[in-house]
Amino acid sequence: MHRRSLIIIAIVALLVVTGVTVGVVESQAQGEPLLTTITPTQLLANVAQHAGDVKSISGDVTWKNDLLGLSMLSFGGQGTGDFTALLTGGSGRVWVQAGKVRFEIQGTTGDTTLIGDSSSVWVYAAGANTATEYTLPARATTQNGVESTTTAQLSQTTVTDPVAAINGFIQKLAPDATLAVSESVKVAGQSCYVLTLTPKATNTVFGSVQVAIDSKTFVPLSISVYSKGTADPVLKAGFTSVSYSTVADSIFAFTPPATAKVEHKTLTLPAGLTGSAGMTGQKDAVATTVAEQTPLTLAEAATQAGFTPLAAQTTDPALAFAGASVIPAQQLDLQSLLAKLQSSGLGSGIFGSDTSTTASGAQLPTSSPPETLPSSLTSGPVTLGPTVIQRYGQGFGTVVLVEAKVPTDVTAQLEQTLASVPLISRTTAGGVTIYQLGTSLGSIALWDKDGMVLIAAGSVSQTDLGGFISSVR
Repeated sequence: MHRRSLIIIAIVALLVVTGVTVGVVESQAQGEPLLTTITPTQLLANVAQHAGDVKSISGDVTWKNDLLGLSMLSFGGQGTGDFTALLTGGSGRVWVQAGKVRFEIQGTTGDTTLIGDSSSVWVYAAGANTATEYTLPARATTQNGVESTTTAQLSQTTVTDPVAAINGFIQKLAPDATLAVSESVKVAGQSCYVLTLTPKATNTVFGSVQVAIDSKTFVPLSISVYSKGTADPVLKAGFTSVSYSTVADSIFAFTPPATAKVEHKTLTLPAGLTGSAGMTGQKDAVATTVAEQTPLTLAEAATQAGFTPLAAQTTDPALAFAGASVIPAQQLDLQSLLAKLQSSGLGSGIFGSDTSTTASGAQLPTSSPPETLPSSLTSGPVTLGPTVIQRYGQGFGTVVLVEAKVPTDVTAQLEQTLASVPLISRTTAGGVTIYQLGTSLGSIALWDKDGMVLIAAGSVSQTDLGGFISSVR
């Protein structure tokens, strides 16, 4: 797997889940003065009010990820700069200031350093002595000149302002959880409140989320995510030391070593995934996410989509129908997409990789183009959709059901790819093969029925998701 180029994806995932600005909670020191009593509502208000006050943050960080358990180790392997540590557990150091970030992952085979801003990211693997600069996608605009919220923009914001990311994470969870504030604890030497968010939903596998918040700056310094019934967190990460002092500009400067193998790559979103080619008349729709749309009834969704979607017939009151939305059909140039994935190195993890040897004797992965794709998928644009998205339940107990029109060749290739992933299990029900991935914090399943691709996902157990799927007809 081409781990050098996958570093960016893993970093973004880590920042989204942990916000980077998190740490290991220590018990209250003896004699430590108690903090002023504060309600959860007041604490959340202070976090929002002071979100932009801290201009610089740096320190040592640690993290642990048990979401997939030992299966992640067997799937990920050992990569350059201990890339696996980023997915399972490790330590490093982070600096954030003025839209710039530097993140160093400490590994047994050499450190991996990421330095970037909203326009580009450098990834340097000391063990392999390789440096790659990634130019990030430009922020998209609508026909009216308004900046749209694309995947690229969200990723850039997360990378350059992780404090804002974790603050947003807390605020979004709050309405669907019971909140409590515990006594003060020490995190990286700072006196902190601990905000506990316990899901209101009874059918979720989520247990709770605990966030330690600096009592002076109201910056989140630690996060721990628990599954229901477990004493140890599934995800935890954060600062072991922290500073709010101004960071020298030189920290964010990077010049590759003279002996390093240097590459420059541009990450672009293919036509059909942005408001450009392949989405005629849909540019403004890109700026509106599914969550922002007014929920539709099933009848309204069927009218917009042009087909009658399957629906869950479950009688479980916790999974009552909560609305639907429709994404219009879009044209996707798969040949262009695959070419861009290969050129950026992101496709090697899906389609396989070979290795090449540098002058120093290091083995480096190189992408090999897919050889099994039908010509119908690479000879021109492919139409995907319309897609109907249904929501069942509320909050942490929500299950999402997605149904889309997908060409037969695409479906076959998708199933072939899923069958080769060791983390995904396969079951058969009613003559249909269901591909499913279960974690301690939720499950996702995919299957093909009558020429339609369906996906069900939620923070529920595999058993509950299986029961939900069996009711879809």
